[in-house]
Amino acid sequence: LSAMLKTGFPKSLLLCGGSGVGKNTIGRILKNKLGCGDVDYYEIDCAAVEGAIDTVRDVKTKVPQMPLGGACRIWLWDESQAFSKTPQAANSMLKMLEESPRHVYHFLCTTNPEKLLKAIRTRSKQVKLKELTPDGIKQVVRRIADLEQVQLSDAVLNAIAEAAEGSARTAVVLLQSVA
Repeated sequence: LSAMLKTGFPKSLLLCGGSGVGKNTIGRILKNKLGCGDVDYYEIDCAAVEGAIDTVRDVKTKVPQMPLGGACRIWLWDESQAFSKTPQAANSMLKMLEESPRHVYHFLCTTNPEKLLKAIRTRSKQVKLKELTPDGIKQVVRRIADLEQVQLSDAVLNAIAEAAEGSARTAVVLLQSVA
């Protein structure tokens, strides 16, 4: 991702990986790196949307507008594979991805990239995120615990790392429970 920021960032980014590996978090980090203001950043939970085609049509009307609070506008489409259940929405999204202006980026987050239209997958730069190792989970939990001034024994840290099963989000939830 760092190399993409230096050489030219893709207009459509497909972030895929298991639950809790950081797809949305990476989207939020990239929002800041690309200079997108909060007012120009939108997260859409595609799995919770009623009327997928109406949602895509609404976004399509906003895409041409210039950014209000930064250098660009970003739409993060969480669980983007859900729109593939509605062929009209998927085809409309494809057209929007192809025709977005220079100041617009789309981040498609999914646990199931194979459920997206092949045309959407091939027009997006795909980044596959892996689950964290137990040591990686321990590092994340230790860093957060230190920042929050939460004392953790090695036994509790090991138990969280094991129970999280590679998911940073699950590890953070478990840490909150322990704290």
